[in-house]
Amino acid sequence: KMQATFCRARVRHRFALTGLLCISLGAHGYAPRAQALPYHSTSVRCASPTSKERADSQAPPPPPQPTAAAFSQSEVPTEQQPTYELRELRTEAFFTWPERDGFQTRLVYIWLPATLVVSMPIALSTYDVQQQLPAALLAANVGGSAVLVAFLLRLRAGWGYVSERLRTKQTYYEENGASGRGGYVVKKEAALAMRDRLLDKYEVQPPLGKIDAALRIAVSSLVVSFGLLRLVVRVPTLPPEPAFRAVPTPALPRPF
Repeated sequence: KMQATFCRARVRHRFALTGLLCISLGAHGYAPRAQALPYHSTSVRCASPTSKERADSQAPPPPPQPTAAAFSQSEVPTEQQPTYELRELRTEAFFTWPERDGFQTRLVYIWLPATLVVSMPIALSTYDVQQQLPAALLAANVGGSAVLVAFLLRLRAGWGYVSERLRTKQTYYEENGASGRGGYVVKKEAALAMRDRLLDKYEVQPPLGKIDAALRIAVSSLVVSFGLLRLVVRVPTLPPEPAFRAVPTPALPRPF
C-alpha cells in the first residue's frame, strides 16, 4: 500500500513538472518546428571582382567636364571660333612639325631635296664646274635656302594668324562666309579672353618661337650665300660711254 501511494505521488509530480514546463515554453513564444520537406537546392557562386573593378569602384567619380557652349561665343559660327581654327590648323600637313621634337631635323628634309634635286642641276648647267665650282655650290644653296624660307613663312603665317585671333579681345567673324558684305565684331567675355590668352601662351607661342628661330637661320644662310656668290662671280663691267660722241656728217652731193 505504501508503495502504491509512492508511485501515485511520483506520477503526480511528473505531471506537475510537465505542465510547468509547457507553460514556461508557451510564455517565451516557443512553437514546435515543422518538419522541413526535402528539396534540391542549386548553389550559384559569384565571381569575385578583379583588382581593376575594385579600383574603379573605389575611385572617386570624375569631375564634370565643361561643355563647348560654356566656353564659346554663340554669335560666332563654329568654324570661325579661334579654338576651332587652332584645331583645324593642327590637322593641316606640316603644321604640327613645330610642336614635335626634332623640328630642325625635319627642316633638313625640306632643304636637302630642294638643294640637290632642284637647285644643283640648274647651278651646274649655269657655271663651269672646273673653274667655278664654289659659285655653283653657293648658287645651289641660295635656291635651297629660298625654298626653306618660303616653307617657314607659310608655317609662320598659319600659326601667327591663330595667335592673333586668340590674343585679341574681340572676335571678328563673317556671317555665312560672305566676306564681300563685311563682317561683325563680338567682344569676348572675361573668362573666354583668359582662356584664349592661356592657349596662346602655352600652345601657340612655343611653336612660333621654333619657327622664328629657324626662319632667322634660313634667312641668314640665304643672304650670306647670295653675298658670297656676288663676290665670287664678278660680272665684267663695260667701259662707260662718253657723254658726247662725234657723229660723222654725211657728204653732201656736189651741185652741177
